[in-house]
Amino acid sequence: MDAGQAEQGSNEARAARVIAEAEARVAATDGPAAAALVGALFGGVAAEDLAEYDAAELAALAGDGLAFLAERPGHAAKLRIRTPESVAAPAPVSVVEIVNDDMPFLLDSVLGALRELSLDPLLVAHPILAVERDAAGRLVSWEPAGRAGQTRAKESLIHIHVDRIVEAARRD
Repeated sequence: MDAGQAEQGSNEARAARVIAEAEARVAATDGPAAAALVGALFGGVAAEDLAEYDAAELAALAGDGLAFLAERPGHAAKLRIRTPESVAAPAPVSVVEIVNDDMPFLLDSVLGALRELSLDPLLVAHPILAVERDAAGRLVSWEPAGRAGQTRAKESLIHIHVDRIVEAARRD
């Protein structure tokens, strides 16, 4: 095994441990349904992109993500850009989040738009969720789309970290 393979294995083991710790934190405070979003959100992220994050940061990001996902009236896209105080590693970041009906090329289009604004992604998470919402658009239940039957609506949750956005005009 060469040094690169050893480092990759170390990153993957650390990422799995940090995700499991974050799930345990969220489960203790918000229950297993909320904790499942940690794995759904960060389980598919490249291990090296998670290398500098700790369990508390991932737990806070997932909790904020679930709160963002909690309400979506109609089928309108929902977007926010925020700079969470709970994230210090690898450096303060801004988080771009979008909830939308799942559709082809959505993530590619978002990444292209960010790059046009000279915002390079530092971490990209994009789970597809099977959701059930009430008539007002409040989240009733969700699960990863791969596990759900074909009856639930599929929504795309895009969660991207970029270098901290500080200028108001650039944030707009």
